Amino acid sequence: MKRIDSRGIEGFPLQLLIMFIVVAMVVPMSWNYLEVYSVQQTQQTIDTQLDYLEAAVRDVYSMGPGNVRVVEMELKGGLVSGLDYMYIGGTPNDVWSNLSSFRYRVHGGVEQYFMITNPNIAMVNMTGMFELSNGLRMIEVRTVDEYTLGKDIDGDGAMYSWVVEVGLVY
Repeated sequence: MKRIDSRGIEGFPLQLLIMFIVVAMVVPMSWNYLEVYSVQQTQQTIDTQLDYLEAAVRDVYSMGPGNVRVVEMELKGGLVSGLDYMYIGGTPNDVWSNLSSFRYRVHGGVEQYFMITNPNIAMVNMTGMFELSNGLRMIEVRTVDEYTLGKDIDGDGAMYSWVVEVGLVY
């Protein structure tokens, strides 16, 4: 049979104090690791989805005006992170650096900037800035001819180029 003596009474609070100190050190480090891992997973998912969208934009652009493709993008976040925003292309008469770019930010971090080059392909949404957030999205990409529309969409002063119009199906 065990007996409780004066050492047992003093030892238990000391053991609790040591345990609380260890927990107080481990929990923030574990949370930080989980957050960094989650942001990296979200970043990797978005980069993969943008590669698919870029391939669709290049294909539609190379086939000429009138061609359409619908791309399914699953923009999902990690356990503790997610997509704050994603802008695809720009609006008519926007600057070229916006027209041929994808801009996004993950979980309050730094804005990432990805541009389609060789050739620079202008992506526009006729109704305003094209913004996406987390979730499953169906995006329609269509090549349009400025001459047919009668509009200088890219603002270069000539209406002979093609642009890719991006729009949300759902």
